Amino acid sequence: MCQGRVIYSRDSYYRFRKLYDQYREEGLQEISRRKPLLKNRVVFEIEEAVVAYAIEYPAYGQLRASNELEKKGIFISPGGVRNVWLRHNLQNMKVRLKALEEKYDPLVAADTVNDKVLPFYEEQEVKLLRILTDRGSEYKGSAIPAIFPKQRNEYARHMISLSYVSAVFH
Repeated sequence: MCQGRVIYSRDSYYRFRKLYDQYREEGLQEISRRKPLLKNRVVFEIEEAVVAYAIEYPAYGQLRASNELEKKGIFISPGGVRNVWLRHNLQNMKVRLKALEEKYDPLVAADTVNDKVLPFYEEQEVKLLRILTDRGSEYKGSAIPAIFPKQRNEYARHMISLSYVSAVFH
């Protein structure tokens, strides 16, 4: 080892020197981190429940998710909820909303509005002025035009998502 300028701390230098003395060049290969302690992780069933709840209710923070899961008999701390989210790349609301969007196909939502919701209100002779979606955009009450599937999918994605729909009556 050279006696010149060292870019490592003294502690790291002697640790590397010891590894080199014992194992030569193989000892200086990539030193991986310690393996995680699996006994510190939550049970698989609880982890699945936390992930499912995060996708179902993406706007809830870790404290609220922990409290709501506790009401269902699933006990996990808010920090535990956060750790599960990090392991499954659900760290913020934007990512959890994306996961919710992938779970529910917007085209299915649009078809549901066209096939079930609008005919139901027509049977009841209730005139809809508009339907407000969770995106804030409005569906003006006419069925989706029969256009090419790709364009129809784009139209549906921008028109509605399945989370919350409120109707405004005329």
